[in-house]
Amino acid sequence: MKNDNNGSDSNLENKSEPLNDFDMAHLVPVSLNKRRVIIVDDDKDILESLGSILTQHPTLNCEPLLFTGGDELMEFLHKKPNLRIDLVLSDVRMENGDGLSLVPRFRRVFPKTPFYLMTGYSDIDEEDAKKLGATGLIKKPFTLSKIINTLLPSYPVKEP
Repeated sequence: MKNDNNGSDSNLENKSEPLNDFDMAHLVPVSLNKRRVIIVDDDKDILESLGSILTQHPTLNCEPLLFTGGDELMEFLHKKPNLRIDLVLSDVRMENGDGLSLVPRFRRVFPKTPFYLMTGYSDIDEEDAKKLGATGLIKKPFTLSKIINTLLPSYPVKEP
């Protein structure tokens, strides 16, 4: 792609609609030494917060891909069947493909990738999440320490 003087890609300028945050996540090249973490949540504030934390935290060394629902994620993965994924964090309740139905769909393609469900509700517990095929459950609201410990289990961070 050719860059003009203002740093934008000429191919991107030809799009009829402006790129949003979610489009940009799909376009970011991931270096081989970074953990590729998928975040699925229909709450844009949570997506942006987690994406920012994972991108900026020096210990995590992550490259997040952001999706607003399970259907969007599976459509993306269908187009990229050889994509390396290191971890998934998915909300349970979403309008476009909830996390509960996403787990078995994702497991058919990536049976060994760690997959954590996130919820602010008490209608599912850790045991239920694991029965569905999830690695574990993260209760909302969560702390930065909880996310770090999920991504780096060999280097636990103590809660303040």
